[in-house]
Amino acid sequence: MSEPIKVLIVDDHTLFRKGIRKLLESMEGITIVGEAGDGQEAIRMVAQLHPNVVLMDISMRKMNGLEATIEIKKSYSNVAVVLLTMHDSEEHLKQSIEYGASGYLLKDASAQELCLAIEAANRGETYLSPAVSRKVINQFLKVRQQPELPESAETDEDNTLSTREIQILTLLVAGKSNKAIADELYLSVKTVEKHRTNLMHKLEIHHIVDLVKYAIKQGIVQV
Repeated sequence: MSEPIKVLIVDDHTLFRKGIRKLLESMEGITIVGEAGDGQEAIRMVAQLHPNVVLMDISMRKMNGLEATIEIKKSYSNVAVVLLTMHDSEEHLKQSIEYGASGYLLKDASAQELCLAIEAANRGETYLSPAVSRKVINQFLKVRQQPELPESAETDEDNTLSTREIQILTLLVAGKSNKAIADELYLSVKTVEKHRTNLMHKLEIHHIVDLVKYAIKQGIVQV
């Protein structure tokens, strides 16, 4: 059996921390190594307890979760930080991505979603809850409209994205599913999946947050 995921819970509300602890302790494969009430305490406890994942609120006294994320990732790059917050604003999400957080989860998320986020972060992946993807990414990304293309206009010989792949990329970073993209572009879901696989292979990017970063950097979408 694999080692359990060691989690440090950070929140300035004691009752909330205890509730999350009880919830996570009932989940197989997760062990709670400690609790902290603010960002400064979290940094000290990361040094002492060496958790795999820090589950952390954003709004806290003394040092908030975003500031603590910067310091934790600076000194302990192998420790994943998942932000569990009430904030669904574009600015908080953007900052969390820039500061190295591995997940962004709203506090009304389900227990299953919380477990998925922790497991993904522990694997070195980035997790955004569907609620965040739909509610926030669509707000801070203005998708550039691409011209409609015939089904035949899909090939590309090098690592440059084809126009069709750019279309699909813009819709992916806007939080749309393969089925929604297929409906919008009048393609089959299988064709969309093929294009999605091809563009991720070309870019060597495999997670939606990294696709967002790439799209912004290349000017394919605009903040």
